[in-house]
Amino acid sequence: MYAVYKQTHPPTGLEFSLYCHFFSAAERNLVVAGTSQLFVYRLNHEPEVSSPKMNPKTLKKKNPKINPKKMIPWKKRSQNNPQ
Repeated sequence: MYAVYKQTHPPTGLEFSLYCHFFSAAERNLVVAGTSQLFVYRLNHEPEVSSPKMNPKTLKKKNPKINPKKMIPWKKRSQNNPQ
């Protein structure tokens, strides 16, 4: 039995996402799955930069910025064409 797969255009939709400990137990990773691709992101937390004009009460309310960095992309490949 042969399977034929050809990607006409890259996937643009998101089907599934979750965060887990993919690389190590010390860091959280975001795993995003599309139609034929799987991406793993490292979530980098950037601390807020305080300025002298900012009120300390407002700094506590803000959430830290999260900057995702793409680590590993996987593409679904056919069994007969392992390019």
